[in-house]
Amino acid sequence: MNFMTTDRSYNCPVCHLTLSLADRDKDGYTVCPVCGAVMAIVISNGHILPVVHAVENKRSQLRFRLHSILTHFSIGTMPIAIIASVIAFITELAFIPVWHNFDRAGIMMVFVSLIAGLITFLTGVIDWKKRYRGRPYLQISIKVKLSLLLVVVCTGALLLHGFSTTSTTISVTYLIYFSLLNGAMAVYTVLGNIGGKLVYGK
Repeated sequence: MNFMTTDRSYNCPVCHLTLSLADRDKDGYTVCPVCGAVMAIVISNGHILPVVHAVENKRSQLRFRLHSILTHFSIGTMPIAIIASVIAFITELAFIPVWHNFDRAGIMMVFVSLIAGLITFLTGVIDWKKRYRGRPYLQISIKVKLSLLLVVVCTGALLLHGFSTTSTTISVTYLIYFSLLNGAMAVYTVLGNIGGKLVYGK
């Protein structure tokens, strides 16, 4: 999956990570976030030609990969919330009284995912400032915007569920709530894909 394919994008000649013209520093150079290749960008006849001048060897290596750890934690709790919501819906249809327990478990997992997501976002900003020196990478800009969208979606799901006037899963309100959970999972998937490319390359 490539979320950056535009006429302003190109591949790093060393690790083949997709980069953008927007990734250039103030001095006009681009440093690949994966392999550290320092490139000057030449545009000839409308074609983008990255020319490698050096490799950034002295890169900050964080001792604790807290961002990566929390990423898996926040992503892992959302599927549990979705599965618990599905079980709650099925058990209520079957008139099994335990559906309340699964419903509560689902909403708790959404809350945990939101809190973990917020901490993940903050640790990601720290990683960006230290490891990538705050460079204006398009991938990171996309991740920031998607993270803010994720907060809005998860918060909306929690508020919708909390202030719902119906105590049942068989309702339009619960369907919207369930749709928000699936939307949040989709955003998590895209965030994980982009983050994985920033760490491991294309």
